Amino acid sequence: MFKAYKTYKKYQMQLNFNECLVLLYLVITTFLKVFIVVDALNEYIKSSSTRRSIIKGIKFLVLKEAHVIVTLRILQIDCICKE
Repeated sequence: MFKAYKTYKKYQMQLNFNECLVLLYLVITTFLKVFIVVDALNEYIKSSSTRRSIIKGIKFLVLKEAHVIVTLRILQIDCICKE
């Protein structure tokens, strides 16, 4: 994981969503307890497909024994819990 960090920092690259999930999965499988906070989820949502991807990713992490806290303000969007 540190190698990935150094590479991305050196070339000033940003992780895509799938790369983030892979790295988080590595952390989850390394430690006994992992807590992840996703703050202001409503600010990340650009489309319903993006919203679905984020929710699927969070569900995947929870299934792998991560403890996840998500905060958001409900605005004029569909309930994300329906999926």
